[in-house]
Amino acid sequence: MKKLFDKIFKSKSKAKWTKKDEELKKALLESSGMNAAEKEYDLIKNQGGGDHEMNYSLPDKYLHDVATEVAKWRYLKQEKSEYRMTEDKVVRFIRLYLETDKRTKIIEDFNKDDARMIWMNLMATTDDLTEKLLEIDKSFNHEKIKFIETAIRYKD
Repeated sequence: MKKLFDKIFKSKSKAKWTKKDEELKKALLESSGMNAAEKEYDLIKNQGGGDHEMNYSLPDKYLHDVATEVAKWRYLKQEKSEYRMTEDKVVRFIRLYLETDKRTKIIEDFNKDDARMIWMNLMATTDDLTEKLLEIDKSFNHEKIKFIETAIRYKD
């Protein structure tokens, strides 16, 4: 009887722990904006080769150039406001940027891995480097941000 009781008790406490663990995980994802970012990624078609393969379809130079543009956009947006840009807003900007380039026939097509590669390049771009890039490219300012946001139909 004791063995049966222990088995039932342990399984219930484990089920409660798992449920609590899932709630904590969900709360963390929502507070960090990562949950919403995954929803943005889901709006992009997946042509990847699997969970561990990156199957991006755009040239490296294009991905790097877009990541640089997004880094400058994010830096100036954060500079103007008091808060840091959450991942979901940045991923939405990336998705809309790629959709606009596809619509205007700058690129043929894109997939989730392209957006994730831009995100990874963006995260590798430090604020110091972004400041230097903005010093070099004096034309990239708040007016240009507004123009780009209007062109790609981005709204905060």
